Amino acid sequence: SGLVLLTFQSLYFVIEMPDSAASNCMYVAEQRDAHPPPSNTMKKRPYAKAIAIADDQDQSPNSNAPSCAGKLASELPIVGLGCSSFSNFFFADGSKSITLPLDPTHPVIIEWMNTVREAIRCGINLLDTAPWYGHGMSECLIGLALTYDNPDLRNVLIPLPAGLTRANLIINTKVGRYEADPLHMFDFSAARVRSSVLQSIERMKCEYIDVIQLHDPEFAPSIELLLDVTIPVMVELRDLGLVRAIGITGYSLDVQREIIQRSWDKGIMFDQSLTYCHYNLHDQSLFSAATKDDEASFASFCWSKGIGVMAAAPLSMGLLTKNGPPDWHPACSELKEACQQVAAQCSRVNVDVADLAITYALSNASIPCTLLGMRNTVEVYKAVSIAARFDDDDSSSGQVGKLSVIENKLLSDITGPAGMFSRLKSDQREWDGKLIAKEFWKDVPGGVVEAEKSMRL
Repeated sequence: SGLVLLTFQSLYFVIEMPDSAASNCMYVAEQRDAHPPPSNTMKKRPYAKAIAIADDQDQSPNSNAPSCAGKLASELPIVGLGCSSFSNFFFADGSKSITLPLDPTHPVIIEWMNTVREAIRCGINLLDTAPWYGHGMSECLIGLALTYDNPDLRNVLIPLPAGLTRANLIINTKVGRYEADPLHMFDFSAARVRSSVLQSIERMKCEYIDVIQLHDPEFAPSIELLLDVTIPVMVELRDLGLVRAIGITGYSLDVQREIIQRSWDKGIMFDQSLTYCHYNLHDQSLFSAATKDDEASFASFCWSKGIGVMAAAPLSMGLLTKNGPPDWHPACSELKEACQQVAAQCSRVNVDVADLAITYALSNASIPCTLLGMRNTVEVYKAVSIAARFDDDDSSSGQVGKLSVIENKLLSDITGPAGMFSRLKSDQREWDGKLIAKEFWKDVPGGVVEAEKSMRL
C-alpha cells in the first residue's frame, strides 16, 4: 500500500491506501489543476443514425419501424460508464473491506467517486448500473458521486462540472437480480420490481431512471412469468414517469428475441436492448444472421421494432486481456486458449489486446454506445483517448475511425475468414447462457417451480 499526504485547512493527514488508490489520488491532487483533461470531449452517436446505417447496409428488414413507446436520449456517448466495477465483486483495488453503508472518506470510495466525476467531465454522461452490482454498492456509489461534498476533501475530490443537471445525465439500472444468496438472487415479482425502482432512485438520488432494464431474463423461472407479471409492471412505471424507457439485457440473444417478440404481440414495446459479449474480436453474433429459419440478425430484429441497441463487455469479461479471464469465466478452454494466443500476437507488435478490442468495438458506428468498466481516472483517460480516434462524420458506412497499418493487419489476422478464431466452431466462440441458467436452478431448493409460485404472489 502507499502513503498519501493530504492537506486539509493547514492540517496534515497521512492515509494508508492501496497502491492503485494512492497513485490515483496523487495524480488527481498534483495534476488535475495543472493539466486538466478537456471536458465534454466524448463523441456522441444518435440511435437514429444506427438504424439508418443498418438500412444502408440492408441489415434492417423493416425501414418503417414504429417509434418507441418510451423516451430514449436523442444521442449517446460512444463510450458509456459500466458501473459494476464500483463494488466489492473485485478485490484487486482494496475493495474487499468495503461494506454498506459506504464511507465517503474511504480512499477507494474517493477513487471511485473521482472516476464517475471525471468520466462525466470528459463527456461520458451515461452511467449503467444494477442493484446486483455489489448488491446495492454500485448504485449507492453513484449517489455519492453525484451529491457528496466535503470541504475537507476538496483537495482530492474532483468537482462535478459546473451547472450539471439531471437532464445532462443518462442513468440506467436494472430489475430482477439482487442478492448473493442463490435463494434470493432473482426476484421478478411485481412487488419487487416496484420497490427496486424506488430503491434505486433513492440510492442514486436521481429523481427518475432513464432506462430500467430487465436483468438476465434467461434466469427467470419462465418467460410466461415475465410476460404476465414483470414486464407489465415495468410498463406501469414507464407510464408513471418513474422510468423514461424500458429495456432488456442478458447474455442469450435467443431469449431476448423471444421476449421482445411475444411482448410485441401483446402490444408491449420495449425501447432498448443491451447485449454483452456479442460484439468483440471473437464474437460478432450481434450482427450475424440467426441460424434458425434464416432469421435476421438480432440487431436488425431490434431495429425493425424501433428498439435502440447498445453493447457491453468489449473485452468479453476479461478474455481479451493480457492477463486473461477470471477463473469463473464460462468460456470453453478452446476459446480461452485462442484469446491468449491473440493477446500474445498483439504483444509481439507492441499492441495491447485490450486497446485493440476496445478500438474494434467502437469502430462500428451502428452501435451508438459501448459500455466499458472503468475503476479509476487513468482508465477514463484511456477510453477517452481511444474514442477520440473516431469521426462518424467521415463515414458513409458502419465502419469508422482511422486504424494504423499494424492494427488493420492484426484485425485481419484475428477476425478475417482465415483469422485466428476461424478454426473454432460457432458454439465455441460463445457459451450457452440458457444452460448456465438451467444449472443454476438445480441447486436452489424448490427450483423454478417454487420460485415461480412465490414470484406470482
